[in-house]
Amino acid sequence: MLHGITQEESDKRRKAMQRVVRLNQSEGLQPTERLLALIDRYVSGEIEFDEVGNTIRSWPPTVTA
Repeated sequence: MLHGITQEESDKRRKAMQRVVRLNQSEGLQPTERLLALIDRYVSGEIEFDEVGNTIRSWPPTVTA
């Protein structure tokens, strides 16, 4: 379901986010389910890009061993 954006805009957003995820994966980083859900909200138009960034910055850092 789209929230106030066109299918064309949603497709652009999806392609851009796929590029970002692939770039991070090429550096050994895997997206979390939480991040993928946030991306889905952006792609559908539920939230805007600035809210994606603000939300991610509000998350505590993840430490892996």
